[in-house]
Amino acid sequence: MRVISIGKSPRILDALTNALEEAGYQAVSSTHYDRTDDPLLNERYDSVAFGRAVTPEMRERFERILRGHNPEIASVVGMCPEVGVLVGQVDYALARLREGPEFTVEGQEVRVTTSAEVTLSWRIRRVNLLFQPSVKVFHTATLEPGTHTVRISERDKLRLGSNFLQVTADDKVVFTTRC
Repeated sequence: MRVISIGKSPRILDALTNALEEAGYQAVSSTHYDRTDDPLLNERYDSVAFGRAVTPEMRERFERILRGHNPEIASVVGMCPEVGVLVGQVDYALARLREGPEFTVEGQEVRVTTSAEVTLSWRIRRVNLLFQPSVKVFHTATLEPGTHTVRISERDKLRLGSNFLQVTADDKVVFTTRC
């Protein structure tokens, strides 16, 4: 799977590109977040990850160009500048293109519906106010086909900072959301 990341910060883009490559993706990045003349845009990608510096208007222009090479490209807008969260978002975007569990969130409860047996690991990726990440796995289970509910406890989350739920199967994020 090929991924292009477009944003302003070379430090974050380099770290994200390295992390995506470690996760098995072919990854490239571009700091040309404010113009569409980058030759990298002339290639086919499975996913595009945008940094928060990319305006909605520019995202639309980039997506139009990239969809010309792959109409099914998965698009992601970074939830925060922490590489683990960003890689999870790319995993999740690409997982939605394949068959797999379906997730719905209602308050502190997450419902997962699966048509086949699957082992899922539930974790909170916490990012404090200094953008220092920590990860807490709070549930791992093999689920039979059907609908299941997992509750997210407030004690697993940071009071100050950001919290992101990531659910993994086979070391790939199959669901992520801010919680």
